[in-house]
Amino acid sequence: MHRRLRPLLNQPASIALSVLAAVALATASTRTVPGGPGQQGSGSAAVDATARIGGQVVAADTGAPIKRTAVSILGGTPRPAAGAPGLSATIAAGSPPPGMIRRQVATDEAGRFECAELPAGRYTISVREVGPFLASAPQFVEVAAGGSASITFRLDRGGSITGRVLDDEGEPVVRAHVSAGQRRSIGGVWRLMQVGAGARATTDDLGHFRLYGLPTGEFYVSASYTVPTLGPDPAQAGEQPRYGFAPTFYPSAAGIEGARKVGVRLGQETGGIDLTLVRATLGSVSGRVTDAAGAPLTDRQVGVMLMARRDTMGGVVPGGQRWREDGTFAISNVPPGRYLVAANVLRQAPSSDPADAGFEQVTVDGDDVTIQVQTNSGATVAGRLVIEGAKPIQGPSAAGTTGPARASITARVVDADFYVPSSFRGPVTVGEDFTFVLRGLRGRVVPSAFVPGAVLKSVARGGTDITANGLWLKGTESVDDVTITVTTDIGAIEGRVMAADGGAADAWIVVSPEDSSRRFPGSPFVGVLRTRRTAAPERAMPSAPTPGQLPGRTGVSLQAGGFLTQPLLPGRYAVATVPVADTPSGEAGSLPPTDPESLARLRQSATIVSVAAGETATVHLQLKK
Repeated sequence: MHRRLRPLLNQPASIALSVLAAVALATASTRTVPGGPGQQGSGSAAVDATARIGGQVVAADTGAPIKRTAVSILGGTPRPAAGAPGLSATIAAGSPPPGMIRRQVATDEAGRFECAELPAGRYTISVREVGPFLASAPQFVEVAAGGSASITFRLDRGGSITGRVLDDEGEPVVRAHVSAGQRRSIGGVWRLMQVGAGARATTDDLGHFRLYGLPTGEFYVSASYTVPTLGPDPAQAGEQPRYGFAPTFYPSAAGIEGARKVGVRLGQETGGIDLTLVRATLGSVSGRVTDAAGAPLTDRQVGVMLMARRDTMGGVVPGGQRWREDGTFAISNVPPGRYLVAANVLRQAPSSDPADAGFEQVTVDGDDVTIQVQTNSGATVAGRLVIEGAKPIQGPSAAGTTGPARASITARVVDADFYVPSSFRGPVTVGEDFTFVLRGLRGRVVPSAFVPGAVLKSVARGGTDITANGLWLKGTESVDDVTITVTTDIGAIEGRVMAADGGAADAWIVVSPEDSSRRFPGSPFVGVLRTRRTAAPERAMPSAPTPGQLPGRTGVSLQAGGFLTQPLLPGRYAVATVPVADTPSGEAGSLPPTDPESLARLRQSATIVSVAAGETATVHLQLKK
C-alpha cells in the first residue's frame, strides 16, 4: 500500500489499524454489506468470503518449524470508485467501506497456519518475535474470491549477550536487573530503548545473566541493584549516609558517556560481558502531595512514581516507599541522578474525564530531597488558526467537508528527557470562528494543526515563533495567545528509486528542508516514507479534494519503487534514500534516524529538489548504501 510522507514525530512505534466495519460471516460463506445505517438490503453487495491464506513459520538457520506462534492477518476488501468493479464484488455508490478484517491464528506442531473464509482483498501478514527468534518483516498478498495464498516466514534467530554482574569487591550480585538497549532516533530525538524479545534479565545465584533475541547491532548493557526496604519514616530526617550502587553501564560506568558498546550478530553469543557496579551514596526523595485546592492526598488517593531519565533505561526507579496520613511520602535508596516525580490521582469510580496529575523534577546526589507536588487538571492553551494561501478555505470545515476531514488541533510532545504525565485528550476541532482550546497539557508541547488541503507553516505565541521549542507547561498555566498558521500554497515530490541491479528498490525516503532553521529535533517539516513494493493495480483513483491538495498519483509514483510525499511547503529539499535492509524491521524506532546530526550525514549523498506551489516535482533516484 502506498505510504505518504508524514511528520516523523507523529508516527507511532507500531501502526494501529482501526476496524472500519464489523465483520459478519454468513453460513453461506458470503457477507452482506449494508448500504447505510438502518438499511438491510438497499444498495448492498454480497462479498464472497471464500479466500484463504496459509503458510508456515520456520527458523531461517535450520528450517525447523516454529510452533505455537501467533500470525496476524490484517486487511480486507478495498473500496473501489463508485460503480467500479472491485476484486470480487461491485459496491454500489454511497455504500460504506466493506470493512477491515483482523484475524489471528497460531501455528501447529509443524509450524503451519491457515486462515480461511476471508473476503477477497489485500492483506498484511505478520509474525511477532517468539522465543529466541526475531519478528519478521510483514508480507503483503492479494487474494481473489475462492483463491488462496501461501506464505513462508523464515525467522532469524537473534543474538545473545552473556556475562556476570559483580560488586566493587568482585563478588557476584544476585537478582540484579540487566538490560540491553540501543540508541534510536525517534521523531528526530535520540533515546535509549530496550530492543529485543529478551532484552531484560535477572542475575542468578552466581551473578550470571543471559540476554537473548537481539537483532544485529551495537548495544548498551546496563545493570542496577536495589536492596528492597520499607523505606524511611517520612517524619525522620538527617539519616546516616546509605551506601549502595548506581545504575551501571558496561563495563563500569555510571553514565552512558563512559559506556562501551557490545556488538551482537544474529544467531551468535557474545560472552564475557561482566559489569562491575559503581558504588554510590544513595539518597531519598520525600514530600507531600496535595490536590489543586491544597488538600493533602494519601496513597489511597494518588500514586507516586520516581521516573529515571529516558537515556538510562531505568523506567520507574524501585525503592522503599512509605506514606503518612497527612499526605507525606518518602522514597528511599535513590541512586544519584536526575529524576521526575510523577503523581497521578487514582480514580475512585469509572469516569471518562482525565484524572488530575502533577510532576516535579529533582536531582539526588546522596542527600535527602524534600519536595511538594500539587496535582492539577493540566494547562489550557487557546488561540487561533490562520489559513494562508492562494487557494482559500472558506471555513474550518475544510471547504464544506465534515467529520474526520474537519480541521483539528492537537499537541506534539517534544520533551525527550522524561515521560511527563499527560491528561490531554485530543485532537480537538476548530470553531467556526477559527479559534481552538486545548486542555490537560503538561511538559514541553507544541500545538499543531491538521487542515485538509493545507500544511503547517508556523506556530507562534504572541510574536515569538515556538515551532521548534514549544511551550514548557507545569499544568497550571492558561495561555491564550497562540497562533497556528497553515497554508494552501503547497507542492509535493514524487519519483522512483532503482536498486543497483536496475530493479525497483525497497527503500526509505528521507525528505528534509534545505532551510536549517526547519531541521530541529522533532521537526514536523522532516518526514520519512517508503517506496512501493509492487506496482499499484490499475483502477480508478479518487479525485483530490480542493483547495491546495495536489493531484499527484502519477504513473511514476504508482510503479514498484515509486513514492509520493505528502504536501510540502514550497522550498528546496534534500531527498535521501536508505535501504530498508539497513534498519531493523518490525521494531519501534526502526525508521531511519532524522535527528539533525543524522540529517547532516544523509545530505552528503542526497539529491536537492525544488518544490513550487501547485506543482509535483519528479525525481529519479539510485539507491545508495
